[in-house]
Amino acid sequence: MSWIDAAEIAMQNLSASLGIPYDFERNESPTEQLPDTYMVYFLVDDPGSTWADGKETSHETRVQVSLFYRDKRVMLTVPKRIEDTFIAAGFSRVGSGRIPYQINTGHYGWRCDFRFYERRDRN
Repeated sequence: MSWIDAAEIAMQNLSASLGIPYDFERNESPTEQLPDTYMVYFLVDDPGSTWADGKETSHETRVQVSLFYRDKRVMLTVPKRIEDTFIAAGFSRVGSGRIPYQINTGHYGWRCDFRFYERRDRN
């Protein structure tokens, strides 16, 4: 399974169980109509990990999941659920942090980076 498939399945499961919408790369809602809570995921980088005979044989994709919320109580439970879901989907957690308060939308933010190891076909 590719990183994008694994991430999409994880996000679909999170969205369904938490009732929080998500999107790839950015939320497509107009700024004045953003949901109170939403998630976004995107590719950060995709460096090669191993090579053989001059060809890349594996890589470790880094994916970031960002959570935006207006109700600060979301921080009590949702980040742990995101981490647990992505780890169960085969990702490794590599770090998290705060996203500065968005004065234009009234959202707080949290982000977490995950790595996904994939082998490449040698064809």
